Amino acid sequence: MALLVRNQDDYVIHNLEEDGSSDEELGHGDEVEETFDPVCSLCDNGGVLLCCEGRCMRSFHSGEEGEADSDCVTLGLTRDEIQAMRSFKCPNCEYKIHQCFSCGELGSSDEQLGAQVFQCDKATCGYFYHPNCVARRLHRHNEDAATELKERIRAGESFDCPLHVCYVCRQPEDVADPNLQMAVCRRCPKAYHRRCLPRRIAFGDNGVEGRVQRAWEGLYVNRILIYCMRHEIDEFLGTPLRDHIKFPGDGYGSDSAIVVDISSGAPECSMDESSISRDMSSLNMEVAPPKTMLAEKLEDDK
Repeated sequence: MALLVRNQDDYVIHNLEEDGSSDEELGHGDEVEETFDPVCSLCDNGGVLLCCEGRCMRSFHSGEEGEADSDCVTLGLTRDEIQAMRSFKCPNCEYKIHQCFSCGELGSSDEQLGAQVFQCDKATCGYFYHPNCVARRLHRHNEDAATELKERIRAGESFDCPLHVCYVCRQPEDVADPNLQMAVCRRCPKAYHRRCLPRRIAFGDNGVEGRVQRAWEGLYVNRILIYCMRHEIDEFLGTPLRDHIKFPGDGYGSDSAIVVDISSGAPECSMDESSISRDMSSLNMEVAPPKTMLAEKLEDDK
Protein backbone atom coordinates (compact mmCIF):
# COMPACT_ATOMS: atom_id res chain seq x y z
CA MET A 1 0.00 0.00 0.00
CA ALA A 2 1.14 3.56 -0.72
CA LEU A 3 2.74 5.33 2.23
CA LEU A 4 0.38 7.36 4.42
CA VAL A 5 1.81 9.50 7.21
CA ARG A 6 0.01 11.35 9.98
CA ASN A 7 1.53 14.67 10.93
CA GLN A 8 0.42 15.18 14.53
CA ASP A 9 2.01 18.59 15.00
CA ASP A 10 0.39 22.00 14.51
CA TYR A 11 -1.25 23.11 11.30
CA VAL A 12 -0.90 26.33 9.35
CA ILE A 13 -4.58 27.09 9.89
CA HIS A 14 -5.65 25.16 12.99
CA ASN A 15 -5.73 21.66 14.41
CA LEU A 16 -8.19 19.35 12.67
CA GLU A 17 -10.23 16.36 13.80
CA GLU A 18 -8.83 12.84 13.65
CA ASP A 19 -10.18 10.82 10.73
CA GLY A 20 -10.19 7.36 12.31
CA SER A 21 -7.41 5.81 10.23
CA SER A 22 -5.73 2.94 12.04
CA ASP A 23 -2.13 3.26 13.20
CA GLU A 24 -1.22 0.22 11.10
CA GLU A 25 -2.08 2.17 7.96
CA LEU A 26 0.01 5.19 8.88
CA GLY A 27 3.74 5.83 8.98
CA HIS A 28 5.28 7.39 12.07
CA GLY A 29 8.72 8.30 13.37
CA ASP A 30 11.45 10.89 12.89
CA GLU A 31 12.91 9.08 9.87
CA VAL A 32 9.66 9.37 7.93
CA GLU A 33 9.15 13.00 9.02
CA GLU A 34 12.66 13.99 7.92
CA THR A 35 12.38 12.20 4.56
CA PHE A 36 8.99 13.41 3.37
CA ASP A 37 7.37 16.84 3.41
CA PRO A 38 5.43 17.04 6.71
CA VAL A 39 2.65 19.20 5.24
CA CYS A 40 0.48 18.95 2.14
CA SER A 41 2.05 20.55 -0.93
CA LEU A 42 -1.35 21.76 -2.11
CA CYS A 43 -2.65 23.49 1.03
CA ASP A 44 0.32 23.57 3.46
CA ASN A 45 -1.63 21.82 6.22
CA GLY A 46 -0.82 18.62 8.09
CA GLY A 47 -3.01 15.62 8.81
CA VAL A 48 -3.05 12.27 7.03
CA LEU A 49 -0.77 12.69 4.02
CA LEU A 50 -0.02 10.54 0.99
CA CYS A 51 3.75 10.63 0.41
CA CYS A 52 5.29 10.67 -3.05
CA GLU A 53 8.01 8.05 -3.19
CA GLY A 54 9.64 9.73 -6.17
CA ARG A 55 12.39 12.32 -6.19
CA CYS A 56 10.27 15.26 -5.00
CA MET A 57 9.44 13.66 -1.60
CA ARG A 58 6.30 15.80 -1.36
CA SER A 59 3.15 14.89 0.54
CA PHE A 60 -0.49 15.43 -0.39
CA HIS A 61 -3.97 15.18 1.02
CA SER A 62 -5.24 12.30 -1.04
CA GLY A 63 -8.99 12.85 -0.94
CA GLU A 64 -10.95 10.71 1.48
CA GLU A 65 -7.85 10.68 3.71
CA GLY A 66 -7.57 14.45 3.39
CA GLU A 67 -8.59 17.19 5.76
CA ALA A 68 -11.91 18.70 4.67
CA ASP A 69 -11.59 21.70 7.00
CA SER A 70 -8.37 22.86 5.32
CA ASP A 71 -10.22 23.58 2.04
CA CYS A 72 -7.61 21.51 0.22
CA VAL A 73 -8.37 20.57 -3.37
CA THR A 74 -6.69 17.17 -2.60
CA LEU A 75 -5.65 14.61 -5.20
CA GLY A 76 -9.20 13.30 -5.42
CA LEU A 77 -8.29 9.69 -4.64
CA THR A 78 -10.52 7.23 -2.81
CA ARG A 79 -9.38 4.96 0.00
CA ASP A 80 -9.78 1.92 -2.28
CA GLU A 81 -7.58 3.53 -4.94
CA ILE A 82 -4.84 4.21 -2.39
CA GLN A 83 -4.98 0.67 -1.01
CA ALA A 84 -4.66 -0.67 -4.56
CA MET A 85 -1.34 1.14 -5.05
CA ARG A 86 1.88 -0.65 -4.21
CA SER A 87 3.54 2.76 -4.09
CA PHE A 88 2.67 6.30 -5.05
CA LYS A 89 4.45 8.74 -7.33
CA CYS A 90 2.97 12.12 -8.15
CA PRO A 91 2.55 12.89 -11.88
CA ASN A 92 5.69 15.05 -11.86
CA CYS A 93 7.85 12.18 -10.61
CA GLU A 94 6.01 9.54 -12.65
CA TYR A 95 6.72 11.38 -15.91
CA LYS A 96 9.96 13.08 -14.83
CA ILE A 97 8.53 16.53 -15.51
CA HIS A 98 9.06 18.87 -12.55
CA GLN A 99 8.46 22.51 -11.76
CA CYS A 100 11.27 24.98 -11.34
CA PHE A 101 10.79 26.31 -7.81
CA SER A 102 12.00 29.73 -8.90
CA CYS A 103 9.98 30.51 -12.06
CA GLY A 104 7.25 27.87 -11.64
CA GLU A 105 7.48 26.45 -15.16
CA LEU A 106 7.56 22.75 -15.95
CA GLY A 107 10.61 21.11 -17.50
CA SER A 108 12.00 17.66 -18.09
CA SER A 109 14.08 16.26 -15.23
CA ASP A 110 15.01 13.16 -17.23
CA GLU A 111 18.78 13.34 -17.64
CA GLN A 112 18.80 10.55 -20.22
CA LEU A 113 16.54 12.58 -22.53
CA GLY A 114 18.16 15.91 -21.76
CA ALA A 115 17.14 17.52 -18.50
CA GLN A 116 15.87 21.09 -18.35
CA VAL A 117 15.45 21.28 -14.56
CA PHE A 118 17.91 19.92 -11.99
CA GLN A 119 17.40 18.88 -8.36
CA CYS A 120 19.12 20.46 -5.38
CA ASP A 121 21.91 18.22 -4.09
CA LYS A 122 20.77 18.25 -0.45
CA ALA A 123 19.52 14.77 0.42
CA THR A 124 16.16 15.87 1.84
CA CYS A 125 15.50 18.71 -0.63
CA GLY A 126 13.02 17.84 -3.38
CA TYR A 127 13.10 21.13 -5.30
CA PHE A 128 14.13 21.44 -8.96
CA TYR A 129 15.42 24.47 -10.85
CA HIS A 130 16.37 25.69 -14.29
CA PRO A 131 20.14 26.33 -14.24
CA ASN A 132 19.61 29.97 -15.13
CA CYS A 133 17.00 30.49 -12.41
CA VAL A 134 18.96 28.98 -9.54
CA ALA A 135 22.26 30.55 -10.63
CA ARG A 136 20.69 34.02 -10.62
CA ARG A 137 19.23 33.34 -7.18
CA LEU A 138 22.57 32.20 -5.73
CA HIS A 139 24.57 35.02 -7.36
CA ARG A 140 22.00 37.79 -7.51
CA HIS A 141 24.64 40.56 -7.49
CA ASN A 142 27.26 38.90 -9.71
CA GLU A 143 26.19 38.24 -13.30
CA ASP A 144 29.51 36.66 -14.29
CA ALA A 145 29.37 34.18 -11.40
CA ALA A 146 25.75 33.38 -12.22
CA THR A 147 26.57 32.68 -15.85
CA GLU A 148 29.49 30.44 -14.87
CA LEU A 149 27.39 28.47 -12.37
CA LYS A 150 24.56 28.09 -14.89
CA GLU A 151 26.90 26.42 -17.37
CA ARG A 152 28.39 24.16 -14.70
CA ILE A 153 24.93 22.97 -13.64
CA ARG A 154 24.00 22.28 -17.26
CA ALA A 155 27.18 20.22 -17.49
CA GLY A 156 26.07 18.10 -14.54
CA GLU A 157 27.65 19.81 -11.53
CA SER A 158 25.67 19.51 -8.30
CA PHE A 159 24.49 22.55 -6.33
CA ASP A 160 22.79 23.49 -3.06
CA CYS A 161 19.73 25.61 -3.67
CA PRO A 162 19.01 28.99 -2.00
CA LEU A 163 16.85 27.38 0.71
CA HIS A 164 20.07 26.30 2.45
CA VAL A 165 21.70 29.76 2.58
CA CYS A 166 20.41 32.74 4.56
CA TYR A 167 19.09 35.50 2.29
CA VAL A 168 20.44 38.18 4.64
CA CYS A 169 23.86 37.05 5.88
CA ARG A 170 24.57 34.53 3.09
CA GLN A 171 25.76 31.91 5.59
CA PRO A 172 24.60 28.25 5.59
CA GLU A 173 22.16 26.72 8.04
CA ASP A 174 23.27 24.98 11.22
CA VAL A 175 20.51 22.75 12.63
CA ALA A 176 22.42 22.33 15.89
CA ASP A 177 22.12 26.06 16.66
CA PRO A 178 18.48 27.26 16.98
CA ASN A 179 19.47 30.76 15.89
CA LEU A 180 21.01 29.39 12.69
CA GLN A 181 18.16 27.07 11.79
CA MET A 182 16.37 28.09 8.60
CA ALA A 183 12.99 29.71 8.11
CA VAL A 184 12.04 28.61 4.59
CA CYS A 185 9.36 30.06 2.34
CA ARG A 186 6.76 27.64 0.96
CA ARG A 187 6.24 29.65 -2.21
CA CYS A 188 9.71 30.65 -3.41
CA PRO A 189 13.37 29.78 -2.76
CA LYS A 190 14.01 32.31 -0.03
CA ALA A 191 15.24 31.37 3.46
CA TYR A 192 16.47 33.17 6.56
CA HIS A 193 18.27 32.21 9.71
CA ARG A 194 15.95 32.60 12.69
CA ARG A 195 18.14 35.46 13.93
CA CYS A 196 17.95 37.17 10.50
CA LEU A 197 14.20 36.77 10.02
CA PRO A 198 12.54 40.14 9.22
CA ARG A 199 10.16 41.33 11.93
CA ARG A 200 7.28 41.55 9.45
CA ILE A 201 7.45 37.77 9.00
CA ALA A 202 5.76 37.22 12.34
CA PHE A 203 4.78 34.12 14.33
CA GLY A 204 1.49 35.88 15.20
CA ASP A 205 -0.14 39.28 14.91
CA ASN A 206 1.28 40.27 18.35
CA GLY A 207 -1.61 42.66 18.72
CA VAL A 208 -0.38 44.77 15.79
CA GLU A 209 -3.28 45.89 13.62
CA GLY A 210 -2.96 44.73 10.03
CA ARG A 211 -0.18 42.23 10.78
CA VAL A 212 -0.86 38.61 9.80
CA GLN A 213 0.93 35.44 10.82
CA ARG A 214 3.59 34.40 8.31
CA ALA A 215 5.74 31.97 10.34
CA TRP A 216 5.03 28.64 12.07
CA GLU A 217 7.18 26.41 14.25
CA GLY A 218 6.70 22.69 14.88
CA LEU A 219 5.82 21.70 11.31
CA TYR A 220 9.34 21.02 10.06
CA VAL A 221 12.13 19.21 11.88
CA ASN A 222 14.66 21.91 12.90
CA ARG A 223 13.13 24.42 10.51
CA ILE A 224 10.44 27.12 10.41
CA LEU A 225 7.74 27.38 7.75
CA ILE A 226 7.20 30.90 6.44
CA TYR A 227 5.59 32.87 3.63
CA CYS A 228 7.96 35.69 2.74
CA MET A 229 6.72 39.21 2.08
CA ARG A 230 6.44 38.65 -1.67
CA HIS A 231 3.31 36.58 -1.14
CA GLU A 232 0.02 38.12 -0.09
CA ILE A 233 -1.86 36.17 2.57
CA ASP A 234 -5.46 35.38 1.65
CA GLU A 235 -7.73 36.44 4.50
CA PHE A 236 -9.98 33.39 4.19
CA LEU A 237 -7.30 30.72 3.66
CA GLY A 238 -4.68 32.07 6.05
CA THR A 239 -2.10 31.22 3.36
CA PRO A 240 -1.27 32.67 -0.05
CA LEU A 241 -3.61 31.57 -2.83
CA ARG A 242 -3.14 27.86 -3.49
CA ASP A 243 -2.51 28.04 -7.22
CA HIS A 244 1.21 27.34 -7.06
CA ILE A 245 1.36 23.64 -8.04
CA LYS A 246 1.47 22.51 -11.66
CA PHE A 247 1.21 18.86 -12.73
CA PRO A 248 1.68 17.50 -16.27
CA GLY A 249 -1.73 17.31 -17.95
CA ASP A 250 -4.92 19.30 -17.63
CA GLY A 251 -5.65 19.06 -13.92
CA TYR A 252 -5.44 16.72 -10.99
CA GLY A 253 -8.10 16.33 -8.34
CA SER A 254 -10.06 19.33 -9.62
CA ASP A 255 -12.17 20.38 -12.59
CA SER A 256 -9.62 22.87 -13.82
CA ALA A 257 -5.88 22.95 -14.16
CA ILE A 258 -3.78 23.78 -11.11
CA VAL A 259 -1.55 26.60 -12.33
CA VAL A 260 1.32 28.64 -11.00
CA ASP A 261 1.23 32.16 -9.62
CA ILE A 262 4.77 33.44 -10.14
CA SER A 263 5.72 35.87 -7.38
CA SER A 264 6.72 39.32 -8.50
CA GLY A 265 10.41 39.85 -8.90
CA ALA A 266 11.32 36.20 -9.33
CA PRO A 267 14.12 35.55 -11.82
CA GLU A 268 12.79 34.85 -15.27
CA CYS A 269 13.16 31.43 -16.83
CA SER A 270 15.65 31.23 -19.65
CA MET A 271 12.96 29.72 -21.92
CA ASP A 272 9.75 31.33 -23.12
CA GLU A 273 6.43 29.48 -23.20
CA SER A 274 6.73 28.48 -26.85
CA SER A 275 10.18 26.96 -26.34
CA ILE A 276 8.97 25.09 -23.27
CA SER A 277 6.10 23.58 -25.27
CA ARG A 278 8.47 22.73 -28.11
CA ASP A 279 11.04 21.16 -25.80
CA MET A 280 8.35 19.16 -23.97
CA SER A 281 7.10 17.77 -27.28
CA SER A 282 10.64 16.79 -28.20
CA LEU A 283 10.61 14.28 -25.32
CA ASN A 284 8.63 12.04 -27.68
CA MET A 285 6.07 11.06 -25.03
CA GLU A 286 2.39 11.66 -24.58
CA VAL A 287 1.47 13.31 -21.30
CA ALA A 288 -2.04 12.11 -20.52
CA PRO A 289 -4.42 14.06 -18.28
CA PRO A 290 -3.56 13.08 -14.68
CA LYS A 291 -6.83 11.21 -14.05
CA THR A 292 -5.95 8.98 -17.00
CA MET A 293 -2.43 8.53 -15.66
CA LEU A 294 -3.83 7.44 -12.31
CA ALA A 295 -6.17 4.93 -13.90
CA GLU A 296 -3.31 3.45 -15.91
CA LYS A 297 -1.14 3.17 -12.79
CA LEU A 298 -3.90 1.45 -10.83
CA GLU A 299 -4.37 -1.00 -13.68
CA ASP A 300 -0.62 -1.73 -13.73
CA ASP A 301 -0.60 -2.33 -9.96
CA LYS A 302 -3.35 -4.94 -10.06
